[in-house]
Amino acid sequence: MIGRHDHMHAFRLRARMSRNACRWDDVRSVTVTAEPQARPAADSCIPGGVARLGAVNTEDLVAQVHDLLTRVPRPPDEAAAGGADDAEIADLARRLALTLPPPLVAWLRVCRGDLIGPGGVFGARADRPPIDMEHRRSYHPGFIDRGWLPVAGDGCGNTYVLITHGPLDGRVAFIETTTDPDRIDYLVASDLWHFLRFLLPARQVNEDGHSTQRSCSPSIPT
Repeated sequence: MIGRHDHMHAFRLRARMSRNACRWDDVRSVTVTAEPQARPAADSCIPGGVARLGAVNTEDLVAQVHDLLTRVPRPPDEAAAGGADDAEIADLARRLALTLPPPLVAWLRVCRGDLIGPGGVFGARADRPPIDMEHRRSYHPGFIDRGWLPVAGDGCGNTYVLITHGPLDGRVAFIETTTDPDRIDYLVASDLWHFLRFLLPARQVNEDGHSTQRSCSPSIPT
């Protein structure tokens, strides 16, 4: 059985074979010609639909993410971070100098940033800079002009970003920051909640009894 994490790997492999469909030199150069083309998503960006989700209402999707969050593997002796309060969310918005998108605010109230997933999820963590969204954005000044908010790492030094303005507003994209931090490598999901459902699987085990988690070491200091 193929786990959700395998699908994320399949996304990357198929996307790199399909760059004409899913890669742009600069997100600001995208021309919107029709609504279906303007909204590429994780289940439509890659020809063949490697991880097609189908129709899922938002309430069910959020519930699934909440459930995954309770079961996702985390480092030994690392307690769940919990959600951000109003003061932490306001502080993050002030440091980022923007109004946070409602889906991101809703997610931060559930998880304020934690050492989970392949490379951590970033949020309102002024107390822990390696997983603080504003701190992670400061590594890549081009993210500010493009409206890209780093929401997670891939465990190999690259970044998943939430796009906050322009024709791809609300989508999540993968930026291969180790190669070119100013270019979208491919789109991952049509919105933040779909992305989180893929990012946070419970530990999967294949038929040989081996974990399907990423083999490269997380790039997040503890």
